[in-house]
Amino acid sequence: MKRRPLIAGGLAVLLLCSFGFTIRTEGSQSQGQATKGWPEQLGTRKLYPCEYGSIYAGKKSGADQAKKVLQTVVKDLKQAGVTNPTDGLILVRDNNENLPIEAAKLIEAVSKAEAQKAGEKSEDTLKALTEAKEKMEKEGLEMDVVLSLVPIPIGPGGLPEILKELPHNEDQQVGWCIIVPTDGCVKAGIKKIIDFGMKKEKVGLAKRLAIGALMPLIEHKAVEHVKKSWQAMLYQLLLDAEKDLPAEQKQQMHRAYKQKLGLDDD
Repeated sequence: MKRRPLIAGGLAVLLLCSFGFTIRTEGSQSQGQATKGWPEQLGTRKLYPCEYGSIYAGKKSGADQAKKVLQTVVKDLKQAGVTNPTDGLILVRDNNENLPIEAAKLIEAVSKAEAQKAGEKSEDTLKALTEAKEKMEKEGLEMDVVLSLVPIPIGPGGLPEILKELPHNEDQQVGWCIIVPTDGCVKAGIKKIIDFGMKKEKVGLAKRLAIGALMPLIEHKAVEHVKKSWQAMLYQLLLDAEKDLPAEQKQQMHRAYKQKLGLDDD
């Protein structure tokens, strides 16, 4: 890793995004019912309604993955004392599928959201994302590949701006939104980054074979980490939507949940 700053930097951005990339804009709390009146199709993705939210996914298998994690998070929240979690929206990205929102639009949305914040320090996140995008594209690796590995939360008030296909008044029915990758998407993204790194560093055949033998383990660890990351992020999003809980209590609950998942800050 020390000899490969480009790849190390890319994975550092991955971890940064996993815990710090949030488009926060103001939106109302859900009324505890699934979204209604939403289009059956959002681009290539089909609508899959479920309890405590709705899911847009290209395949049922992707929707089922997201639904399972959402059910786990809701169960854990209820055990922690949140009796009526807020409804939300999950956008699923599978292998060979584009992001539901272009990377450039996401970064632009972050920029606008940052300008609306009062007293919150988040310029570093935006700067890191912008610099990483420019550096990777200059080297020949699209930022879209890195974004295929990370969960991306979006504030409910930002939906009309960056998801033009949705009715402009429907954002009032959701308290949170998140873009998540499937297991297959994570595996494909990891392979692209590793292949890119080996090509740039002109890795020899022997090392390529050694890395190839390790790929099942690498993919398993990557899938496990990314899924836990967006599970923790989803937990935080639902907590943020609870207006009756003090901010300090939310922070403590989220910190404890990350520790439970093995995602300590260190």
